Amino acid sequence: MARLFAPRVDGTYVVPKELVDQYKDLKQRPALEQEFLDAGLDKELFVKRSVKKVKRRESESEVWVSGQFVSDADMDELGLTAKRKKAVHDECAKMRGWIRWGAREGGREQNHVLRDYFRK
Repeated sequence: MARLFAPRVDGTYVVPKELVDQYKDLKQRPALEQEFLDAGLDKELFVKRSVKKVKRRESESEVWVSGQFVSDADMDELGLTAKRKKAVHDECAKMRGWIRWGAREGGREQNHVLRDYFRK
């Protein structure tokens, strides 16, 4: 296994850098050795499986969603287009609890959830 994680002459590795770092960490090395055994000590199969795992981890990301109840007047103040307002109305109509009635100077109006997405 040491040869598998040793750098080539040009400084590159056979396996992804993330696996090299995992191999250097003595606490994580047993799990890596077990994966190599599970691959039947086959270098190509081990690398293929490991690359798939690394790609899967790279493609996963966390999405944080925050929202607030806003009225149509508030949406106008925020500068939402008519198309975006319609999309908010349609999305809120599908989800239970995303529309609530609010009081505004002499009457009642619907407030819809306006959500913001943040990628971590």
